Amino acid sequence: MERMNYRQQPGRRPAPAPQPKPPARSATVELAKAVLDKEGAFHQFQVAMTYTPWQRWGEVYNAEKGLERGTIFPVLDLPFAGRRC
Repeated sequence: MERMNYRQQPGRRPAPAPQPKPPARSATVELAKAVLDKEGAFHQFQVAMTYTPWQRWGEVYNAEKGLERGTIFPVLDLPFAGRRC
């Protein structure tokens, strides 16, 4: 007996093609989305872009003063403002 393809066999259809999977999201993104959705706040946020200028190399503190101040760059040595913006 000759072998028949699916078109020749009555009532048989080919298996559907597998659908591509959506890209995987990180657990952090999923958690943030779940929390924001629960609070109804997820759609309040807009997509944003940031701009961070290149830092130019300049004067630096010595190691001892840098450790004391928390930075070796005097231009980044700013007073702590507490909760104030």
